[in-house]
Amino acid sequence: MLVTILASAVLGTAALPPPRPQDVDYIYCTAQDGSRQRIYYSAVFAGDYHESRTYEQAFRAHLTARYTRSLTNSLCFYESSRRDAQVERDDKAASDRGRGWDVSFTRWAG
Repeated sequence: MLVTILASAVLGTAALPPPRPQDVDYIYCTAQDGSRQRIYYSAVFAGDYHESRTYEQAFRAHLTARYTRSLTNSLCFYESSRRDAQVERDDKAASDRGRGWDVSFTRWAG
C-alpha cells in the first residue's frame, strides 16, 4: 500500500480505491427423503449463490454420510438478508409439516 501511495505521489496519479467486498447472500439448503417422508433443512449461512450447486452437493453428501442414503433431491435457496432467509426457511418447513412431512433441522452451514 505504501508503494502505491509513493508511486501515486511521484507519478501524479491518484491511488485506486480498494476493491469492494463481494455482496453476501444468505443461503439454506433442503433435501428430501421420500421413502421416509422426511425433509432436511440446513442452517442459514453466508455464501455466494453462484456456488449453489456446490452447496447442494455438499449438503447431500453430509446427509448421506450422517442420516440416510435415500435422498431424492437437494436444493439451496438464497435471500439478500439473514432474516429473510430464516423466515423463508421456517415458513417452508411449517408448510412441509402441514403437508405431513417430518421436518429435520440440521446444523450444517455450508
